[in-house]
Amino acid sequence: MPTRSRFRAAGDRAAARLRKRAEWAAVSAQRRAAHDRAHEQWATGALAPYRITRALDAAELYGRGRRHCIRRAGARSRRRTTSL
Repeated sequence: MPTRSRFRAAGDRAAARLRKRAEWAAVSAQRRAAHDRAHEQWATGALAPYRITRALDAAELYGRGRRHCIRRAGARSRRRTTSL
């Protein structure tokens, strides 16, 4: 079996680089498309922020209604600090 020339090996490496670059381009295009879809859903109000959905899930899991799970921004906690 004849040995491969260094020119053939260099061509193989270049082809591998091109394949990798094409894979990276495809992955980045998928990521951009997913980001654009998420941004569009967020802009139209169809997508609630992650922490709100987690709070709703936790509230429903523990049997409380939706109105108890999200506090207004800046609202104080119901716990009182009393000194005895």
